[in-house]
Amino acid sequence: MRFMAGVTRCFLVWTLLAVFSAVAAAIGFTICMFISPQPQGIAYASAGQWTSAGNLSTARFNGRAVTLQDGRVLVASGYTSAGVSNSDLYDPATNSWTRTGDLHPGRGSLTGTLLPDDSVLVTGGYVPLETNQADIYDPTAGTWTTVAPMNEVRNRHSAVALTDGRVLIEGGWRFGCMTASAEIYDPVSQTWSPTAAMLTARADDIAVRLLDGRVLVAGGDQDCPTQKFAKAELYDPHTGTWAATGSMNVPRSHATAALLQDGRVLVAGGDNFSGQLDSAEIYDPSTGTWTLTGSMHYPRFFSAGVGAVTLLNGNVLVAGGDGSSGTSEEYDPASGTWDSPVPMLQPHDNGMMSLMHDGRVLIAGGQDPLDPSGLTASAEVYTRASAPDADADGDGISDDEDNCPTVSNSSQEDVDDDEIGDACDDEIGPPTNQNQCKNGGWRQFNFPRTFENQGDCIQFVNTGQ
Repeated sequence: MRFMAGVTRCFLVWTLLAVFSAVAAAIGFTICMFISPQPQGIAYASAGQWTSAGNLSTARFNGRAVTLQDGRVLVASGYTSAGVSNSDLYDPATNSWTRTGDLHPGRGSLTGTLLPDDSVLVTGGYVPLETNQADIYDPTAGTWTTVAPMNEVRNRHSAVALTDGRVLIEGGWRFGCMTASAEIYDPVSQTWSPTAAMLTARADDIAVRLLDGRVLVAGGDQDCPTQKFAKAELYDPHTGTWAATGSMNVPRSHATAALLQDGRVLVAGGDNFSGQLDSAEIYDPSTGTWTLTGSMHYPRFFSAGVGAVTLLNGNVLVAGGDGSSGTSEEYDPASGTWDSPVPMLQPHDNGMMSLMHDGRVLIAGGQDPLDPSGLTASAEVYTRASAPDADADGDGISDDEDNCPTVSNSSQEDVDDDEIGDACDDEIGPPTNQNQCKNGGWRQFNFPRTFENQGDCIQFVNTGQ
């Protein structure tokens, strides 16, 4: 029924626009894609909210966003109908953008990796053919420098920063087919060195560095002709070799992935020959196995593979992606479930996304089916809703401010000024001035002894006996 309703709505859009030009028809198609029926029973909830963060210097998608050490976010290059040279810097302190040095040639489906010296390495991409070009961005000078090229041309490949500062590049499209080759960039010598080839040629896969320094690669498109597959393997940077590990439960490419705080890896969404996917699964490196977990509320397809970040509280935010209806949702590893979707201000399919140092998440640009151009330059910031302050004793004072969080003590009484509320204090005392003994105050003290009367208390203050 939901599918048929979607078909009806799409048909109406096409009918209304059929009398217009071919351009109008194309716009009608993108609108149809966006207003396809939403899954039933989904409540839009308040795990967090999106707020405006201004605009990029130009609309684009499939570029790269990298958070710099000073907290600013670099958004480099991307696509429109061709490569875009523009690069922009977002300052979270002022919620504003500044145009920075252009990347030549502009290209999409490139990688972006922060190096130990705060520079950014970008590699490969499509311009309009695959390239092996590599460039370094200097955030101090605001300029790009072309460095030694990779050994192979690559598009829709993966890059992972290793623990020693080097960068692993693997796979990708190469003249219409996938490659299994991999290579290492050394930022000290600014040179490339081949490393062992993967066991399987692939592109549009996920690649995540594990807590032990190995790199997990899973899924993707496989060789010519294209296949979607579930195979996974591990790269060991100490030996420079690959080893097979357990395969995913669902074949998928164009998925997104995030390292959980406990060392496991979440992989979500993507597509295979059955269509776009809402399923998700968890890789456990201690066993080398995958376990299906709760499915997302929407199928999500990430042509650039960037759509998930691990938040400071341990949850994973997944945002945008084709099929997402302009929403984000959070995954809770403890329960294995997804929070209700949170609408973004507008769609950012295949936008550029990065976690900022303060725990918020920036997403910029991307594809917007409701915009006549099909693209957006807008940016948004996700701020997670703060959990209500805990108040175990229900006295209206949050536990982190309550001097007696286990027993109601709304007056915050603390006769001996030891920062332990009297209701929780086993040793109240000693009195330190005569006024504390007056008007029956002497009765409140039990340390270092109880007092017989006001005079006895005052004598203790005066003599210590």
